Amino acid sequence: MSAQAVLELLDVIIETGADPWVDGGRGVDALLEEQTRSHSDLDLTAKDRSDVVALVGRFGLHLPAAYEPLR
Repeated sequence: MSAQAVLELLDVIIETGADPWVDGGRGVDALLEEQTRSHSDLDLTAKDRSDVVALVGRFGLHLPAAYEPLR
């Protein structure tokens, strides 16, 4: 997933009011304002998980089968 695609996904998520947070390597890169390496995943969380899960699917992404949100 390109950096541009990540930004597009975040824009769509923000439009729903889900308030996403990017974590992991891409989150670090965002703080540094540069891509330091290629990324094969996107660590993402949001207050309203159900909205995010539906939107992620529209972008051709999937959650790991073992995914269980923390409660």
